[in-house]
Amino acid sequence: TSLAVAAVAGSLGKESFAGHRVLRCVPRTADATVALGQIAETFPLTDWWLPPAAAGRPVDVRVSNEDTSLTRQLYATDSNCTVLIKDLQQLIDTENHPALRGGEASRGRRQANDPWTWGYHEYDEIIRHFTEDIVPKFDRIASTFTIGKSYEGRDQVVVRISGGEHKVNSNGTAVPNANPGFWMEALIHSREWITGAAMYWVIEAILEGYGSDPTITKVVNEMDLYFLLVTNPDGYVFTLENRMWRKTRAPTAGSTCMGTDPNRNWDFHWCEVGASTNPCTDTFCGPSPASAQEVAQVQKFVGEHGNIAAFIDFHAYSQLWLTAWGYTDELPPRDDYELQQSCAKAATDALTSVHRTRYTYGPVSTTIYPAAGSSLDWAYGVHDIKLAFGPEGRDTGQYGFILPWTEIVPSGQENLAAVLATAEFALRTRESEQ
Repeated sequence: TSLAVAAVAGSLGKESFAGHRVLRCVPRTADATVALGQIAETFPLTDWWLPPAAAGRPVDVRVSNEDTSLTRQLYATDSNCTVLIKDLQQLIDTENHPALRGGEASRGRRQANDPWTWGYHEYDEIIRHFTEDIVPKFDRIASTFTIGKSYEGRDQVVVRISGGEHKVNSNGTAVPNANPGFWMEALIHSREWITGAAMYWVIEAILEGYGSDPTITKVVNEMDLYFLLVTNPDGYVFTLENRMWRKTRAPTAGSTCMGTDPNRNWDFHWCEVGASTNPCTDTFCGPSPASAQEVAQVQKFVGEHGNIAAFIDFHAYSQLWLTAWGYTDELPPRDDYELQQSCAKAATDALTSVHRTRYTYGPVSTTIYPAAGSSLDWAYGVHDIKLAFGPEGRDTGQYGFILPWTEIVPSGQENLAAVLATAEFALRTRESEQ
């Protein structure tokens, strides 16, 4: 059994995905895209991994053996439909490192050649690992703090890496130092496990490379790096019961359905497009902007910092490096747009140079699908953080959200290259402005 299964073995609430498949339909025409969109509206509670957007852009949807009507309708459109994943539960069962498939408690002593970063870990273990094992070893350049608690009372813990000062205020939150800030966050969508695991590899690589790797040393000395370890803690914990859970876990008044899509809840052009007002859907935008405290707390910290030069919210999957805007297909002002595309090119060129993994970069709305109320639109639109990105990591659909543990390290290596390229670009941009 997998970590996800074994961690709650014997609990009646365990969601099984036996017999679930993921279909990919690529619409051949605009009419086929419209037809798929109408099907998506007819089946709003279905798990659309990639919703209909444009001709030629894949539509990925999870279906069970019972979903015969939906499957029939998909195949009836003028689309090229194929089975992307034959047996979702089989992927879930073998997703994690063998030593972790019995849950965190089964781990015993890891082998020396079996690093912590090689597996997917539970929330409590992630927080313990960084606050107790890792950051204290590098206390000259690293510290941790919390920006607040989730709805269910779990800390949103941030690892800060900087050659500058590490002061905190009376409530324990970091005080900005003189260096420009770089904010990064993972697991805002809780089922996108790779986003956290790859980022943890990046954190450890930066800490270990400081003083020996010249690029890492320069970036750490000249920037104030922030890594929010688990943006959506409650959702992430719940993925041990339902591996496909995406949203937060706060209730919505007047509905029995739980959770808000935290990446449709940011306070900028909230809920205008690509989001739902139905609390039972995966893209529910929440009752009001920043109603999810997990989002409001990031907004508060980033907004009050006042000197954030770059912002990355890590997602999966599709191998895209996304830029503003998501809420409209109009482009940002030309100078900003050219800056954003240049930085995205630098990041993806660096990423591709590691393992030849190919990424496409461009605005959210025209590259993947329209989506309002996202973090990157908010960072740029409200706080003029021009270098705000929402990358969609590995892969392009073979595993989708269930990326096996063997992909963690290569994903981390690629993300490190992209993060350092983005940091260097941000520093050069600052220098040219001064």
